[in-house]
Amino acid sequence: MSLLYLTGSRLIKTNSEYSDYDFYAFITPSKVDYVLRNNDKGKVYKGFGFEVKCFNISHLFNLLLKTNPNVIEMFFAKPVYNKPIYYPLVNYLYANRELLPYINRKHFVASSAGMIKSDINRLKPDKTFNGSGSFGKNIFNLIKAYNYGHAVATHHNLEELVFSNNVYLDIKNLNKYSQKVIDDVNPVAKYNTLSQYANKIEKATNMNI
Repeated sequence: MSLLYLTGSRLIKTNSEYSDYDFYAFITPSKVDYVLRNNDKGKVYKGFGFEVKCFNISHLFNLLLKTNPNVIEMFFAKPVYNKPIYYPLVNYLYANRELLPYINRKHFVASSAGMIKSDINRLKPDKTFNGSGSFGKNIFNLIKAYNYGHAVATHHNLEELVFSNNVYLDIKNLNKYSQKVIDDVNPVAKYNTLSQYANKIEKATNMNI
């Protein structure tokens, strides 16, 4: 293993004492694996209380280029383990963590909107929410996606949002459908706002080409 990043609720401090530890692991491939591009899609290893998604180190750059909000947030903390050979890379990513969403700003904002849309589709009154906090987790995820996307769309600081997600713990822990919570959060308005921002960024980008 070359790099090991903590991700998920343990990273952003929204975990309970029973929450799993989630990690992204990156390994230096062997020469054969590198030539044959084996394991580029990664493997998942699960154990009691943890889950590790393992990829070749080359996939790290693919993840950065995709600017997925849930992936980008893990770079706002230093890895829990890294080999000395990767110190320069790790230090560079951490020093420039606020710039990472701007590798593809439009995609980051659009991805945030897409995450909201996915969560909206899950918020149905007749749906059975299994497990503690399932309804609340959907609401929490769309709030987080909106906050991240809005911050990048309006050029605001992202780090303080990543590590202040615990202010929504009461919402995240809800396990029953609540129309009042949905009305207060107004997911559709949040989705429309980010979609409009993404379209504006795309138009501005096309005008500058």
